[in-house]
Amino acid sequence: MSTLSKLAQNILLLSQKRATGEWLLFFSDTLQSDTLPEGQCRVYFYHGHLLYATVGFHRWRRWQRALRQHCPDFVPQGASLDNEPWEYHLLNLGVTQKQLSVTQAKAVIRTTTQEVLFFLASHSVTSSRWSPAKKSNSEIFLSLPLSSADIEQIIKKVEQLWQQWQNAGFVNILPEQAPVWKQPPQEQNWSLEKLLNGDNTIWDIAHQLKRSLTTVTLSLLPLIRRDAVELKEVSDFSSPFLKKSPASSKASSNVEKLQPASGKQPLIACIDDSPVVGQTLEKILIPAGYRLLKITEPLRQMSDLVKHKPDLIFLDLLMPDASGHSICTFLRKTPMFQNTPIIILTSRDSIVNRGQAKLTGASDFLSKPPEREKVLQIIHKHLSISQKL
Repeated sequence: MSTLSKLAQNILLLSQKRATGEWLLFFSDTLQSDTLPEGQCRVYFYHGHLLYATVGFHRWRRWQRALRQHCPDFVPQGASLDNEPWEYHLLNLGVTQKQLSVTQAKAVIRTTTQEVLFFLASHSVTSSRWSPAKKSNSEIFLSLPLSSADIEQIIKKVEQLWQQWQNAGFVNILPEQAPVWKQPPQEQNWSLEKLLNGDNTIWDIAHQLKRSLTTVTLSLLPLIRRDAVELKEVSDFSSPFLKKSPASSKASSNVEKLQPASGKQPLIACIDDSPVVGQTLEKILIPAGYRLLKITEPLRQMSDLVKHKPDLIFLDLLMPDASGHSICTFLRKTPMFQNTPIIILTSRDSIVNRGQAKLTGASDFLSKPPEREKVLQIIHKHLSISQKL
């Protein structure tokens, strides 16, 4: 039997036995995990219902992908990562606080479970251990765990995807790898090309383009074969919840809190669909005494920009759902942003791009990936100018 068939058989058996506990699986792998020991997966059950499944490798990426797909506005309040699986407890808390619906929470559990099972299908499970729960958890919200029918549906989808993956010959490709241009083309005319920046894994790209994993990988294959694109391993995201202030409200949840300081601290906005860029700027700006507002979906989060009115805006030029040029034009036509410094973030720093951005009202340009000294210099330059206006 294949790894996936054995997994499916045991998961369904635990479901039929109405088991409550944790199934720990060990698999052979060389990937380093930030959250769990290397080569481990955990599947949690409650009276035969599946609570959650998780692998430590890319655990935060997997979680954030599912949130962006099913409940992009969900920001856990009073979040705690002490209880495992913390993802389930955050969803449970969100439903209790009426921040998201049961349907949304279950969709997140289904999506992450599918990705975890697909991950395991490409690895060799060497052993497993079942740890029954000693007592029932009174905090479990009974409508969230997945039923046996849900589990069977998930397994069926994973088996179909895995069969497609094998038939396409993707034996040496992992969807957790990030495709990146070896030599970026001068013109990137289609939606897939501009996502090949080394920040997005194949899973990330598939979700952003709303295409199947197999379709995206088939599109990448010719580029990989002619050595125009290479696949590299990327690290997991850091936990966004650990940096939140407990007193932060939902309305200001996108604004990173600072330690108390004298005077008003300038607020910098980052409009970029890549969470990695926001995290990079966060590491630069927070220690330097700035606040940061992250906007990953500008069309949905424009109200946040208007509400907080940042002192300076970093704006990505290429995003899946919106053009940086069109956003810049819109902001310049909005009275409150007419004089706000807008810095274009781009990996395509050409004379043509600079000219077009200048016409739409951009104040300056910064190449990706953002470097600390250049970021701080450009902020100081433009905030000094704006203060004189």
